[in-house]
Amino acid sequence: MKLSIPPSVTPTAEATVIESYVKSTEGRVLLLLVHRGILKTGEQFVCDKFKGRIRSMAIADLRYIPKENIEK
Repeated sequence: MKLSIPPSVTPTAEATVIESYVKSTEGRVLLLLVHRGILKTGEQFVCDKFKGRIRSMAIADLRYIPKENIEK
């Protein structure tokens, strides 16, 4: 599943969703790998047929993701 920022926002960012889940305290959570551009809090995004807004961001430690779960 690809994530992209609408064209009205510059610079355009492109990322791949690695994992998504719902957390009772935070709502929907996505783990992304950004390929191009810059993502900032408050920006809107489109992911497949869904759209949303980035409420917060944190840097994940990818050493703990099993490599067989990552598509190439």
